[in-house]
Amino acid sequence: MGSENDSLLPPFRNKTPINPDNATNLETAVNDVYEAIIDNDQDYDNSTNEDITWLREQRTLNKTTHWLKRPSVIMLGIIPFLFALATSSGESTRQVITLKLACNFLSEKDENGGIIKQCNATDAQLLMSNLQMCFSVCSGIITLIASGKIGPLSDQYGRRLFIIISVSFFFLGRTLKFLLMYHFTSLKFIPMVFFEILTNLGGGSISLVTLSNCYISDVVEPHERIYSLGLGIASLFIGFSTGPLIGNFLLSLSTKMSNSIDINTTIAEGEFVPLKFELCIYAIVALYSIFVLPESRSAKARRKSRSLSISSSSSLILTSPHLASQEDTPTSIQKFINQINFLKPLRLLLLPEEVVNRQNMSRVNKDRAAVMMLIISDCILAVTGISLGEINILYGIYNFGWSQRDIGHLLAIGFSTKATVLIILCPIINHKVFQKGFKFKVMRKQFDMVDFSMIYLGLSCEALGLLLLMFMPTTHTFFAGIMLAGLGSISSPALNSSVIKFYPESKIGELFGAIALLKNLLVILGPVTFLSIYKYALEYWNKPGAVFFVAGSIMFFNSNLVMIVKRVLNLTSHSEPELLTRSNSRVSLFEDSIGPLATDMGPSDSASSTPTQPTYTELHRKSSFLRKERTVQD
Repeated sequence: MGSENDSLLPPFRNKTPINPDNATNLETAVNDVYEAIIDNDQDYDNSTNEDITWLREQRTLNKTTHWLKRPSVIMLGIIPFLFALATSSGESTRQVITLKLACNFLSEKDENGGIIKQCNATDAQLLMSNLQMCFSVCSGIITLIASGKIGPLSDQYGRRLFIIISVSFFFLGRTLKFLLMYHFTSLKFIPMVFFEILTNLGGGSISLVTLSNCYISDVVEPHERIYSLGLGIASLFIGFSTGPLIGNFLLSLSTKMSNSIDINTTIAEGEFVPLKFELCIYAIVALYSIFVLPESRSAKARRKSRSLSISSSSSLILTSPHLASQEDTPTSIQKFINQINFLKPLRLLLLPEEVVNRQNMSRVNKDRAAVMMLIISDCILAVTGISLGEINILYGIYNFGWSQRDIGHLLAIGFSTKATVLIILCPIINHKVFQKGFKFKVMRKQFDMVDFSMIYLGLSCEALGLLLLMFMPTTHTFFAGIMLAGLGSISSPALNSSVIKFYPESKIGELFGAIALLKNLLVILGPVTFLSIYKYALEYWNKPGAVFFVAGSIMFFNSNLVMIVKRVLNLTSHSEPELLTRSNSRVSLFEDSIGPLATDMGPSDSASSTPTQPTYTELHRKSSFLRKERTVQD
């Protein structure tokens, strides 16, 4: 009996009839049925497996831990804030310096190095577009491989380790790129691409956001996830909105800023000051991650994830067609190939039966369709935002003659709008408008009307803002369109929170890793596609704003995709949460042993016996306490 309690793998289902020797198993199963009956009790949610128990224990322990050692949204939020602050403080300067280096590369020079013919703006824009396309493709392939392993491995070895790896590679890559730009007067195309690959070797910014979402999901309760995930993203946006202002301030102190960019002028020494500040902040983030950030995932949960990973890998190898035809054991090479298979987490996006609650098998096809459409919607939202980030800057420089100050204002306005929406407007719209105003119900384990309304509203605002950008004649009206599109940020945390509801919490890291893998796969294609549209519209039509019409149309399709999810799940304002949807190995054992009793205690009976429900709740609490006391004594 002791060995079973210590095992990290779930117990095998016992189909033998119940007998006195199985009394302990029966007691455990009764507790699980009682817990299923009190499904709506706030002290107990829909999960009784060991992973959820450990998460609860960890969250309870966190409340008594000193704040400096306690894993929390605030402790984690410092990292994306500083990361974004560093990146955005030097982004406008990096773009301008790279553009000047590209112009120097295109200029015709005599034998003494004197300029015979200066480059023109269109040629420099096209070369910059080609550089960005190479950045997207090469770094996208690297992050694709990394993100496929980071999520599952963070379940097994902790979030903190991979946050350190991701930040460290970013610091190293940006340092080498700075040295390359600082010591050469023209663009070094291949080394720039190589250092961009090195920057993203730890998974890049998408994997860092993925790890942040996993970390937050570990330390907050399910009903707090939408707002907490929103705070995590908001910390990123606050950094992105503050960084450009700091970068502009540093530029104003070190060099005289002009109202427009002259790409044919030499690069002043003072223009590198924001990039030096960026590297200092990256160093601080790396040191904070190593020496201060606490781990969010308990040792028990990490140990079980490693055991389950080994068991799952062996099962996948043994069920392969080759080994099925030959009664053989997996070789070391086959085990190694299975371990490095970075595409393996993608199967989780299809909602395989092993992660589906047995009580929900009747609607598994609808859930699969809903999950796929929600994940596709999330990926489209993320990839469109990443792809348009560079295009907004290139479009502003070409169409409005922006300087470093204008680029800084663009980044500050865009990201501050998103941060304000997530911190202030998101909870107001969620609680005051949809929950209290429209009386929509929040369901912990099901996609609900609050989720749908938040997502649909955000995507609609994003689509409208992008469509209007192509018609904006001035810098100020363009900024207004960016602010309108920024309202779409409320859909991102709602999408993340909605997808989690379809999976057990033990799979959160692997799930986010699979989503990041799909996003990185699309990031390879997305920026290339949008940049190609931008280049074609600029070169042949002289209408680069056409790219915003394409992006707005895609986002309009995205909003309709979420409407289809609502139809597939038959979701209305009167939808109710389903009861007794909990299932684990111990409940299965109880049902197999005493099936009639388990059937009699279903949701229909529990609903009809409401007056006795407090008795079940109290009995469950007492029994759970006795079970914990017995475990301690053993």
